[in-house]
Amino acid sequence: DGTSPTVTAASDVTINTNTDLCVSNYIVTNAVYSDNCEGSTLSWALTGATTGSGTGQVGAKDYAVGTTTLIYTVTDASGNTATDTMSIVVQDKEKPSFTCPADVTVSMNGNASCEVAVPDLLTGITDEADNCTTTVTMAQSPLSTATQTDVADGGSFNVTITATDSASNSSSCVVVVTVKDTTAPTVTAGMDVSEAVASGCSKSIDLSTAPTTDDNCGTPTLSWSMSGATSGAGSGAVGTYSFNVGETTITYTVTDNAGNTGTATQKVTITDGT
Repeated sequence: DGTSPTVTAASDVTINTNTDLCVSNYIVTNAVYSDNCEGSTLSWALTGATTGSGTGQVGAKDYAVGTTTLIYTVTDASGNTATDTMSIVVQDKEKPSFTCPADVTVSMNGNASCEVAVPDLLTGITDEADNCTTTVTMAQSPLSTATQTDVADGGSFNVTITATDSASNSSSCVVVVTVKDTTAPTVTAGMDVSEAVASGCSKSIDLSTAPTTDDNCGTPTLSWSMSGATSGAGSGAVGTYSFNVGETTITYTVTDNAGNTGTATQKVTITDGT
């Protein structure tokens, strides 16, 4: 018998891994083989990502990620052979998983420009997992080394957390970072004033130069109140004001947009020089 048998493998296939597994359990469509005489046998061998060998049809089998070549060989009773191959490509398309951190509230930095440091949200993530990769790469954007500027008190910005496996599959979530301004503004009052009145019981003092104020976020508002020998209240600079004989304490209060306050005092002493 000089006639070789024939064998035809199924078409090449591309399949995905089973859920939560790094393999795909796949049933290969049976090869078709024949010969002019009875007594032919079929065998197979796997090379590449998955290896193995056997007789008859392959049937159901677990295939690893990558390309596996299935080689069928049919041998007739006279020792004549024929072969055919098919490729089984297994892809990992499953995204890694992790628990997204909860939304957070952070305080502004103490410097200007309404600046806030981006928090490190990766340190609290410990359950990252993947069906194929033991190490999942975690990243956040913006980075924890970055700062956000011009974020008002009560405002927010987003941080995106991303997990990526070795097959470049990725999953992500967004954490909302709410900003609170907890830094009090500052106010520096002028020097204490001590004057004598030549006649009468009061004297006008020029306090039109406002105290120096500063804040980490925006321009604070200035107000003042007087206690002691002279009473009164107002906003901004005191200006030219009539002070009674005795000691008056001016309390300056500076208030920022978040409601934080700072104070400073200045004393005005008027003595009776008559």
